[in-house]
Amino acid sequence: MENLIFLLLDNPALAERSRDAILRSMLEIARILNEEVNMVAEFVRDYEMIGDSRGLCFAMAGSIDNGSRLTGMRLIMAAIQRHGRYA
Repeated sequence: MENLIFLLLDNPALAERSRDAILRSMLEIARILNEEVNMVAEFVRDYEMIGDSRGLCFAMAGSIDNGSRLTGMRLIMAAIQRHGRYA
């Protein structure tokens, strides 16, 4: 975000020409972060729904799509480790 502010201050003409690309990039980052948050929310919801039955098997589809972010995979694995424990 700081770089965007510096671009606006230092070179307003370039910022104007680049605004659509910058906006698309920011929206894509927000979409990806939202998807990662939704993955964790779905896991927590499913885990809470099963209660004490200890019957949840949370698995990936068998492959990881090209373009999947490592941070997303690490986030869901951390959520499973943290929240997927039975007392």
